[in-house]
Amino acid sequence: MSQAIAAEITILMTTLNRPEFVVRALNYLADTEFGGRVLIGDASQADLIAPTRGAISALRDRIRIDYHHLPGLSGPKTIAKLLALVGTRYTAWIADDDFLVPATLAQCAQVLESRPEVSIVHGQGVLVKLKTKGAYGPVQYTAPYVLRDLNAPSPSKRLLEFLENYYVTVF
Repeated sequence: MSQAIAAEITILMTTLNRPEFVVRALNYLADTEFGGRVLIGDASQADLIAPTRGAISALRDRIRIDYHHLPGLSGPKTIAKLLALVGTRYTAWIADDDFLVPATLAQCAQVLESRPEVSIVHGQGVLVKLKTKGAYGPVQYTAPYVLRDLNAPSPSKRLLEFLENYYVTVF
């Protein structure tokens, strides 16, 4: 991934009482050498934040992480707080159990750079189901997760296009 483009990407991650998922996601981003910034909005109970803070401390030399403990905030209010802190040109929003491929993020940013008429892009989606509950375990199955393009010429028509073929965009 181009370091210049990577530095312009911020991943917003929201979480609630699932530190093992945050730790897994942060280790993945560090292992894949994500060069952007990660903003975490953690609405968890105070007694569940130690593992997340420990991972952030352990990874601080490998990845830029800004952690915000926001107990009691709803998902939309947490994301609103994080959005106010974004200082990069490109942003992706994920839940604590999602993975984004850094090289694909860079490709998406490059598309946005080269096509100013485009305001949002995405890659491919894959659903991974584990055999056990939690953040770790053997894989039961994988399946495609369809992310549709919305190409209608106006915002109102794109909204109708989305609603006619609705799919969950945030979990």
